[in-house]
Amino acid sequence: MNETEKEREVNLRAFYLLPDKIGKGFGHTFYNDIETELKGRGFLNCVIDVLENNSRAIRFYETHGFIDTGKTIDNVVLGTQNYSCKVLEKAL
Repeated sequence: MNETEKEREVNLRAFYLLPDKIGKGFGHTFYNDIETELKGRGFLNCVIDVLENNSRAIRFYETHGFIDTGKTIDNVVLGTQNYSCKVLEKAL
């Protein structure tokens, strides 16, 4: 990826749903709206870090075309806990 393309990359952070909203289509609708907006703003690539043990979220993003880059980010601090995240990526 060259510098111009790198400038057209967006990294999504903290995309969570309340537990009672999971499995009801809210996430898909919300993500689709986000992706439409990103494309409209000219972004070419999207990266998201997903908690490594959150297999449901990983499947969600894979359903939307994200692929596992094989990279992980260790020592992600959420509250007082440390976690590892998988890095997923998608061309928009």
